[in-house]
Amino acid sequence: MSNFSPVLEGDCDPQLNILYHEIRAGLGCKTLPNWVTYLGNNYINLKSIWVFFKEVTTSKALSGLLKELIVFAVSYKSGSSYCAEFHASEAIKLSSNLDFNQLKDIVDGQSNGYIPDRYITAITFAVAHSQSKCNLTDEGYNALLEQGFEHEEIQEIFSLCALALAFNSFTKGMNIPIDKSHKVEGFCV
Repeated sequence: MSNFSPVLEGDCDPQLNILYHEIRAGLGCKTLPNWVTYLGNNYINLKSIWVFFKEVTTSKALSGLLKELIVFAVSYKSGSSYCAEFHASEAIKLSSNLDFNQLKDIVDGQSNGYIPDRYITAITFAVAHSQSKCNLTDEGYNALLEQGFEHEEIQEIFSLCALALAFNSFTKGMNIPIDKSHKVEGFCV
């Protein structure tokens, strides 16, 4: 259970309400996800994370599925239940042949034919990069280049790692509950 309460659209000040409308339009949803309404407790934090989210996710260098898999993997490995389950749900929506157990295999570097090996390389790199205290190794960078990733795509991987870690910090710290619409069968971190 969260230590914070969501700030609902009908209960917020006009400035936050305008931001909520912008986010709903940007996400193309009728109901705001929990991360929005819980972060609504601090307008500056929500506005900052929304701008960051919008900029990173509108980049077209990587496929939508690979983006979701990267954010899922980074979040799963960092122990962020909300972000991991939310992005597991999104990945499963984009590829109906995936389930949670297969997503865990992917995080463990086992594609088992679920996704291209190129994706496994990117996901493995993203997880290692997000957990490392050291600078990027030539080995990791060269593995991405060998799989055909362009510099723009590699920078997008960095951005997705940063975005995931920022969201993970908020969702873990606030203990945000998962949205009913994003529950994943068999999910556990």
